Amino acid sequence: MIPFIPYAGISNNNHAINLLIDLIEDDINNIKESSNNLDVEFRSSANFNLNDIDTCGRLFDITKFIPNWVLVEKYNRESNNESSLTIFDFIQKYYDWLYCDTPEGANYSLSRNVLDLIDIRKTKTNLIKNIYNMYANSFDDLFTSDLNVARNQLESFLINIRKNFYHKKGTEEAAKKLLTSLFLIDEEDIQIEIPKEHLLRLNGGRFYSPDFNFNITTGLTGDYLSRGDLAGSYLNGSRLQDSNWFHNHSYILYSGSEYSNNEDLERLYRKSNHPAGIKLIFGKQLSDYVPPIPEDEDITVCEYPLLANYAAYILGSTYPNIGEINGISYSGIDSCVGCCGASYSGFTGPTHVFPTWTQNIIASTFFDINILDFVTLCYDSGLTSPNEDLTCDGC
Repeated sequence: MIPFIPYAGISNNNHAINLLIDLIEDDINNIKESSNNLDVEFRSSANFNLNDIDTCGRLFDITKFIPNWVLVEKYNRESNNESSLTIFDFIQKYYDWLYCDTPEGANYSLSRNVLDLIDIRKTKTNLIKNIYNMYANSFDDLFTSDLNVARNQLESFLINIRKNFYHKKGTEEAAKKLLTSLFLIDEEDIQIEIPKEHLLRLNGGRFYSPDFNFNITTGLTGDYLSRGDLAGSYLNGSRLQDSNWFHNHSYILYSGSEYSNNEDLERLYRKSNHPAGIKLIFGKQLSDYVPPIPEDEDITVCEYPLLANYAAYILGSTYPNIGEINGISYSGIDSCVGCCGASYSGFTGPTHVFPTWTQNIIASTFFDINILDFVTLCYDSGLTSPNEDLTCDGC
């Protein structure tokens, strides 16, 4: 920079001009020296050699798009054995970088056909979210939650989404399409229950007989929606409306054991397929329960009784010994008795032995058994249950 020179210290204008010229020459020399040093340093750098810069190669040739004088200059320099590095090389290298989709390049996807960018089967993984934002923006939770849906599942669901999902949105078919395509849930594990089908309703003044006895069969009663009239509901299969689950505007969705308690899936489903004005309950079944793994040193084995396996017993009756296990005699009736189901209120299942075999129950009749002792039949590890292999096969 040229310093400021006070006017009072100069005897005449010629002297001032000469002094300024000297200062300017000094600054020019300093600039030349700095430029030469920078040039030497730059040329010695590996980055100066454009061929050392890794890109994806020649993806866009600029030859047809650059002025001819640039090409002539490059040709003349090469013909005269001079450095062939010209503005052509810098511009070409820039486009090599611009069209390169690897980390060494700009990563702008310019090397692809434009239509490929909106084709979910061809586009880059990090652009799939953009396609979902265009065609399925209610599924944004797929990319912001812990659902971890694989790319092939994202592709499978989005292809023909208009026909396979949007045209059926809010229906049972759409729910199954969503859960099977995105989350690979077995269709057999997906169930939708409509509670209003099981509501207890008026019977239209009809009774089974003049004695006002309720019909215990389904001949003149049954599912209200299936019959389409006021034939009524049978008492042992219908429920009173509770304005919570059991009413005309609710449905229960079962999505299999893996996702039965997944808040991310529930939130995504509500946003994408749940009809407004209807109450949705995500149901859970006993088969969804995954018990904790017990510690090796303290194992308690329990059996959970089902009514179907004990319906053939009579409360006050005693039963003879029918076998022995673990050195203990046990009583009961033959397992095939309960398999016919004709005389036991519709229950069908192999009849289990009388529960005294656990050694925790000592009563000789069901009438004397404490109900809490019968809820779970627990026994020490090492014991074997006589009910383990009982089935109705061969009965």
